[in-house]
Amino acid sequence: MSDLYKNLKTLRKEKGISLEDINKRTKINISTLKAIESGDLSSLTRPYQRLFIIAYAAEIGANPEDIIKDSEESIELKRKPVDQTKDSIEKSALKPEIKKNSVEISSNKRSAKHMRKDIIMGSVLIAILIFAIYIIRLINEEETKTRTKETSQYYEDEPLSKIFIEGDEPWEEILFDNFDILSESLQALDSSAPFTFRIATAERLWYRYEVDSLKALESVIPRGDNHQYSFNHSFKILFGHSNTLNIFLNDYKIKNLKSSAGPVLLNISYPNKTLNLKHFVSKL
Repeated sequence: MSDLYKNLKTLRKEKGISLEDINKRTKINISTLKAIESGDLSSLTRPYQRLFIIAYAAEIGANPEDIIKDSEESIELKRKPVDQTKDSIEKSALKPEIKKNSVEISSNKRSAKHMRKDIIMGSVLIAILIFAIYIIRLINEEETKTRTKETSQYYEDEPLSKIFIEGDEPWEEILFDNFDILSESLQALDSSAPFTFRIATAERLWYRYEVDSLKALESVIPRGDNHQYSFNHSFKILFGHSNTLNIFLNDYKIKNLKSSAGPVLLNISYPNKTLNLKHFVSKL
């Protein structure tokens, strides 16, 4: 098996996507997803192999054609010795039958027709399954959007400037005026400058950030994407929510980040050697 399969799991983890996320969106079993990443799909028929690989690749942003090609080449290499033995047996068995009448010839023709019929039926089945997965994904996305709107006043596609900007008042004061701290985590900062901060999320997410005491800026990260920043002294960032959010400092995942529909504020200070993470909830 080529290195292609070995890179699938790495690519998925780099994008912050878990097997459970793919399972929820595609309804493919966790065991099958692990089989795809290991390159061993021998337990599945060829049509299902192609179908599941296409769905998996779409979720992690990989090229399904490369995965399918690699899988087919591997299967052909494994089958080749068996096929050659089978062919030799069939040829030896056919030698005494060469002089038989034309009834057997017509039987072979009927077999070819049956094969074509099976291929057509298999293609129709694959098309139906792909369409079913597409419909399921649409339904899941609609349910997710509905739950988000029902449980939080913050929409994943709404800029934070609409909420936390009121004239000249600092955005942090607006945050503390309208929200209570739900939980707070203070961690020691053991690393040394310079630092690299990375964001990974499976949902579209707006955030405001300050790098080394510069002016606050606002940005949005698309679904399934990564954003990265470098700093030397301090880094402050506010997220509208933390659903499907993963954050890393120097490639180490920051602990105590909970999935929440409320704002999350992270303040990293190298002079103080601290990393402060706060989850907020709306005031009653």
